[in-house]
Amino acid sequence: VLYSLYHDKTVKLHGSCFRLWSNNHYFTASHCVAGIDLDELRIMNPLNMETDIRCKAIYKHSNADIAIIEVEEVPNKLERFSIYKSDFHLGMPIHCFGIVSDLFISRTRNPFRVIAGIVQRDFIYDDSKYRSLSLELSSPIPKGLSGGPAFIATQPEMVVGISIATIQSEIIVSNINEYEEDGIRLKEKISEFVRYGVILRIFPLIGSIAWNLLSDLDRVIVQPERLQIVIA
Repeated sequence: VLYSLYHDKTVKLHGSCFRLWSNNHYFTASHCVAGIDLDELRIMNPLNMETDIRCKAIYKHSNADIAIIEVEEVPNKLERFSIYKSDFHLGMPIHCFGIVSDLFISRTRNPFRVIAGIVQRDFIYDDSKYRSLSLELSSPIPKGLSGGPAFIATQPEMVVGISIATIQSEIIVSNINEYEEDGIRLKEKISEFVRYGVILRIFPLIGSIAWNLLSDLDRVIVQPERLQIVIA
């Protein structure tokens, strides 16, 4: 859980995040940490909501919606993902995990959820501020899950990417109402938007660097400008 803790003890939820490679570095969506005071930023482990982790630095990618948060040292027992480096295929089952904002606000005892879907296509997601190589998921991403991990359903330790958005993709006819007016029988189509999730693909992004450089994450942290997205 990614949130701000203010001086008056109030809390503002920003999204989700996860550890990758390193004990003291978390990945999230860049838009989740936009305009945030670093001194107030905290990370909370969903398995131990009584403690929080202070953040030391934020490193944002110049183009894609991805950021790395450096934190104080945390125990090794916390979950840490590995990156999925194999090819994906259409129809691949993907799970996303994180906190749901509405459930957090309503003080639901367990506001964390796993959202399941399949890969429908790969595309470049461009929201005018970020431009990211992405996968389209068959399920929408609830508010609050942004920044959280998207992982292989059958290999939950292997992260594919970061949940970053929900898009309105298509209009479908959901129902047809029949009614009579002035003796004439009429039909009315009821249409709605289908919403899909967007997952930023991590491996192609960092794969633009020689892979051996990433064996030491600190080299990427010190030189975040080396993370350059390559779009063919």
